[in-house]
Amino acid sequence: MGQLAKDSGIWNGNLDKINPSFFDTTPLDIDDKEYVQRLQKLFSLACNNFITKLFIKLLIRLPFDNLYVYLYKKFKLKKYKEIF
Repeated sequence: MGQLAKDSGIWNGNLDKINPSFFDTTPLDIDDKEYVQRLQKLFSLACNNFITKLFIKLLIRLPFDNLYVYLYKKFKLKKYKEIF
């Protein structure tokens, strides 16, 4: 996938630009980058919550980034506690 991204011109191949928590940001040089980053936060919620899934297209357009980060972290912590 990395080679495909490089060949497509959306990634420069610099591994140092990849955040250890790749759900926080994207190193890809793409249009609508903020929407992709919001989707990264909301994806697991949408997979586990029908209401979120219904409204995901609307939610990624709304600039509630701090709320999405909060929800992502709370959901992640809840799931980690269930697993471990």
